[in-house]
Amino acid sequence: MWRLRCLCLSFGVFLSALASPARGEPLQYNRDILPLLSDKCFRCHGPDSATRKGNLRLDRRDEAVLPEMAGTVGVSKSQVSRVTIEAGEHLLDDLARRDFSGLDLLAVWIDGIQLGPYHVICAAGVDDKGHKHVLGLREGATENAEVAKALLEDLAGGGVVSSRRRLFVIDGALALRKAVGLVFGQETPVQRCRNHKLRNVLGHLPEAQHDQARSTLKAAFK
Repeated sequence: MWRLRCLCLSFGVFLSALASPARGEPLQYNRDILPLLSDKCFRCHGPDSATRKGNLRLDRRDEAVLPEMAGTVGVSKSQVSRVTIEAGEHLLDDLARRDFSGLDLLAVWIDGIQLGPYHVICAAGVDDKGHKHVLGLREGATENAEVAKALLEDLAGGGVVSSRRRLFVIDGALALRKAVGLVFGQETPVQRCRNHKLRNVLGHLPEAQHDQARSTLKAAFK
């Protein structure tokens, strides 16, 4: 159960990152929240009583409550948890069935996040129109060769073909770098994420030297 929650949460993190407004703009319910609920949740928790699950409606703002508010508005925390897991299962199932063969993906970012004791690798891509797409995720760390290869094989099986030359941006894990070569070819261009590199360098320096090192590295990246 916790493992499924981790996968659902990591998928939600990716969706939130892709859908978030520009930095500095406050979130607006109608602009930022309602479209996500309509796209991902109304199928099971919308106005149609015949398909509604858990007797929970998310098409009404006063009923689309946060889990921490559930105990005060008549919806139990266990019900919210159950609905969240069900919605996550639908999201993961939809993701596994998606076909990316119609997209001209120019770059793919792969990164790992940690949720409690679990690690999850996530992949996102950008197409030729500048649109972002969640491509896939696997439980495991980028340092795990088998997990990294399995994720990339999932992408290839979903239509991210190796015949199209594209850039892969990764966190620097050697196992992930090797997996990219095995699945998409040794000539595939790979770049290490600059943010990961910056964090790794700063992690080996005393805090008093961080500002100077950060400025030096950013100048070198230009």
